[in-house]
Amino acid sequence: MVPVAHANDGGGSIRIPASACGLVGLKPTRQRISEGPVTGDTMSGLTCEGVVSRSVRDTAAVLEAVHGAAPGDPYVAPPPERPYTEELAAEPGRMRIALITTSAASIVPDPIVVEAARDAAGLLESLGHQIEERSLADVVGGDGDELIETFMTRWEAGQTATLDLLAPVVGRRLGPEDVEPLTWALAEAGRRRSAGEYLMAVDRHHQVTRLVSALLGDVDLILTPTLGEPPPPLGAYDDSGPDPLAAIRRAFLTAAFTGLYNATGHPAISLPLHWHRDADGANEVPIGVQLVAAHGAEGLLIRIASQLEQARPWADRTPPVFATGD
Repeated sequence: MVPVAHANDGGGSIRIPASACGLVGLKPTRQRISEGPVTGDTMSGLTCEGVVSRSVRDTAAVLEAVHGAAPGDPYVAPPPERPYTEELAAEPGRMRIALITTSAASIVPDPIVVEAARDAAGLLESLGHQIEERSLADVVGGDGDELIETFMTRWEAGQTATLDLLAPVVGRRLGPEDVEPLTWALAEAGRRRSAGEYLMAVDRHHQVTRLVSALLGDVDLILTPTLGEPPPPLGAYDDSGPDPLAAIRRAFLTAAFTGLYNATGHPAISLPLHWHRDADGANEVPIGVQLVAAHGAEGLLIRIASQLEQARPWADRTPPVFATGD
């Protein structure tokens, strides 16, 4: 209904809807877009701003317009080599790309999304790029499920801080009647976490950031499914039951490949390169694939995404119910 739509991403909330809706969704490098002047490091650096759009061109144009630091930012992303819109027609060269189709944790992705990533790998090979299959568990080391727990430590602490930050704005302390049940449950869980737990979680994510960065020093890009499953049906994340946190646990599969790069701060883009016919056979649903690059390398993501868009265009693929500006 609009050319581009604002989005932000703390665990996949740019890339996940992009994948589910057949759109382009770029999560920039951490602090590529300033979060000032109100905050400097939202959700302890997990969240960043961006858009979803119909095309790589539109995503590049918006990023070019809004990127950059503001006075007082706690840290900044490295500057781009050139305007992002100039990357659209640039030759990406022959890339070495690590194909990863397994989660670092014990989450088992749906074969449909694995097929989509492998299909994208085949397309990239046909364009002259080199594909190397890798294991994310081998990259990050340690207990993969612990990565989920440490992410939740930071996420819950962030929900607590957000509600406390809003209290002066509304003139009183917020209560459970002010927010959705899941939001309140997360904030309450955050209050039970210790400061030591929080710092240990951040430290673990710093370690993982170095390990993923080492992989991205060996290859140019990482290729994964975007979601761990096909687009989930409406109502899948129901927080109205006795355990509101069940809704976010349900989302672990959805975010199996996205949340890691919020923890590490690497830029990642979801592209609508694959479609799968839904259960009743009536419609095809989009299945996104994700490409991840080194810190500051959004230009590389735009170059390769533009090449893929030209090789397998998606602009004419619209759902049966579709709003236009006519």
